[in-house]
Amino acid sequence: DAKNKMFRLFGREQPIHKVLGGGKPADVFMWRNKHISAGVLGGATAIWILFELLGYHLLAFLGHALIFSLGVLFLWSNASSFINKSPPKIPEVIIPEDLVVNIALSTRHEINRAFANLRQIALGRDIKKFLIVIAGLWLLSILGSCCNFLTLFYIGKGSQLSIPFLAPLLPNMDLANSGSFSSMSNSFCGSAHSSRNL
Repeated sequence: DAKNKMFRLFGREQPIHKVLGGGKPADVFMWRNKHISAGVLGGATAIWILFELLGYHLLAFLGHALIFSLGVLFLWSNASSFINKSPPKIPEVIIPEDLVVNIALSTRHEINRAFANLRQIALGRDIKKFLIVIAGLWLLSILGSCCNFLTLFYIGKGSQLSIPFLAPLLPNMDLANSGSFSSMSNSFCGSAHSSRNL
């Protein structure tokens, strides 16, 4: 049966929505809420244009934004008595200690897990992982020499948001009959798995 012989990209067994974690973040990546997804992509584009093309610096931007915000709030607070309007209601912001501790613990756990993986690779127990990591780091160094971090981050975020949007528009590919892609997918991701609908 030809339908059962079709393979998923990179050998995944689950739908893309579930691979992306499900819920609202996956909905944004899959363009199920087009307004929010377009807003995220537009915001990332605006940030890239502001910092990369126009040469604006982050500290200068933060300083100017805070100056503008504080100036508007100060004038509004003082002018509210003259124009018979209520002063702005500025909420008191307190960061809970539990939130900071949980973020620190989860960050520590992820860093320790990354170090454990790197240690396993460095010990030479899995040649395939070693070659994949070396190839990925080499590709990252080539990309890093061509563009700065912000451009690389923008390309990654743009790809992350645009590829899932374009995926439903492409017909299912029979990767078993496309030799080069199938061999590349098998060499990097292990044996290909049977296909299920997105």
